[in-house]
Amino acid sequence: MRRAFSLIELLIVIAIVGILAGMLMPALSTVRALAKQAACGSHLGQLSMAAISYATDQRGLVVAYWSPSLNQHWTIHLAPYLEQTWAWYQPRNRLVKQYRCPGDGGGDNSPYLRSDAATLGYWVTYGIHQMASCYYAGAHWGKYGELTLRTVKDRGRFALFGDMNCKAWSQSINTDWATMTSFRHRGRMQSGFLDGHVGSDTPTTYGTTWWDSYNVTPAN
Repeated sequence: MRRAFSLIELLIVIAIVGILAGMLMPALSTVRALAKQAACGSHLGQLSMAAISYATDQRGLVVAYWSPSLNQHWTIHLAPYLEQTWAWYQPRNRLVKQYRCPGDGGGDNSPYLRSDAATLGYWVTYGIHQMASCYYAGAHWGKYGELTLRTVKDRGRFALFGDMNCKAWSQSINTDWATMTSFRHRGRMQSGFLDGHVGSDTPTTYGTTWWDSYNVTPAN
């Protein structure tokens, strides 16, 4: 006849299981964070490749935050290249996964979303580099002409998209406004470059990376 577990033995087993679970939880949390970072990198890579395809179809013109002549936002320009549709005030915009970072907290209450995201249909937590916007819109540095694939001296150094805090500002990322960028991947932000590759930076290094984008344009 088999002897039953005593209460003490049962408590010991429960304690051991609890200890093992406590040891595994941080590892599982790290795995989840790495998975979100990898998915974010995939999204940024897709955005960069979509921007390259868009530029190829537009005589080399790099997509911008906003194109006044067409009254269109970059999310509208790139949607067809992602096999998606996007228009202002549309609830279906929340289905366009490539415009949201998997590490932004998810849902409508993400701390990185605009407070009126649901009204605008603006479920976007990535930003575009201000330099592209300035060239396209003819503002600030517009006197240098349109920004094209040909005029960017080194596309591998031009960070076009990046993790962004859209609650701080919904337009474009500039190296001077740290509140716009979001270091939500274990203290790092990720960027999609104009040659299709993806990189990451810390709060200490991101300014150098994004400022370097200015160095490879006709403005310099």
